Amino acid sequence: MSTMPGKIKVTVDNEVRLTSTGATTATGTAQNKGTATDLLLTLIIGQDGATAVTGTLAPIVQGSNSTNSGFTTITPDKGTLPATTNAATVVSVHFAQLQFQYVRFQVTSAGAATCDISAVWAFMPVEDSSDATVQ
Repeated sequence: MSTMPGKIKVTVDNEVRLTSTGATTATGTAQNKGTATDLLLTLIIGQDGATAVTGTLAPIVQGSNSTNSGFTTITPDKGTLPATTNAATVVSVHFAQLQFQYVRFQVTSAGAATCDISAVWAFMPVEDSSDATVQ
């Protein structure tokens, strides 16, 4: 796939922190895809301050046509969202033909866990110049 210069909308979901002694879920902000059809998502799972990544973390990506309800899991067409155990990880996945207006990520842990997650959302191609907020 090729995208013409200036046709990518980039948003960042910075520092979604997960610190728990039991099962928990951390959810990122719903990102508006605008007129984009594809998404390249990079998740950076790292330590929380001086505390190393702990626990088994299972990231998923969800889509909805509302910012606060109706989210359902969507599957990347390229790449895999792995379960991460006790390790910092950078993973990139691609989603084609997005069917939902809003997309977010969620990380769950069945037990105690600690991490700090940043997400970089590269929506493409954006055909509406008023939607290409960051180029």
